[in-house]
Amino acid sequence: MTSFASVLALAAFAAPASPPPAVTALLSALEAGDVGAARASLADDVTIMDSRSGTDVHSSIEALADYARGCRRSEVSAEYDSEDPQRAAVSVTWTCRSHPPGQAFIWTVGARVGWVQFGMPLP
Repeated sequence: MTSFASVLALAAFAAPASPPPAVTALLSALEAGDVGAARASLADDVTIMDSRSGTDVHSSIEALADYARGCRRSEVSAEYDSEDPQRAAVSVTWTCRSHPPGQAFIWTVGARVGWVQFGMPLP
């Protein structure tokens, strides 16, 4: 399992850039409602956290897909770890029909998505 400490270690990022292919694939699959394709972008030991209640709770790809149903990404920014270009942190702002706009944070580990935190309200 990816440790939160390793996620926080992504502090030394390079300039913002396009999101990595795994994140783009995940976002496209979620927007299309394709849970199987979304799952294919995830690392075997992915951690998915649901923050809708104000407290982070372990969650699933199915809950993430349910949250993203009817949503479109309105803003995406990515930053890559300057010491390990295969590690990236991506921030996504969602515009949704079924709930207020929100944010998700997605981190990659290698060529896969290793951590997703979704459901945070916009600041």
